[in-house]
Amino acid sequence: MSKYKRLSALEFGYEMLTWDSKGTYPLEAVTSIKAEDAKGTFFVPAIQNYVTGETMITGHSDGYESREKLMTCIGKCWDEAEQDVIRKVKEAAQG
Repeated sequence: MSKYKRLSALEFGYEMLTWDSKGTYPLEAVTSIKAEDAKGTFFVPAIQNYVTGETMITGHSDGYESREKLMTCIGKCWDEAEQDVIRKVKEAAQG
């Protein structure tokens, strides 16, 4: 997975929100990479940067053994970014 840029959950969530602001539902912008190693098959959340097209990943360094856990990670990223936006808007309003 070293050929992909690794993002924090917050950064990944902001990438999702960027797609949303351009008219693409965030879950349509996210994909996953299916890979295998000595431990078996695993999945890694991935998204392309809207401007550069670079594929970026996030989540547990060993990926997730099920799509359910993969989707939980994606949801947490999205929630974290939305909460960060709300927090920043409130802070800006308070001046």
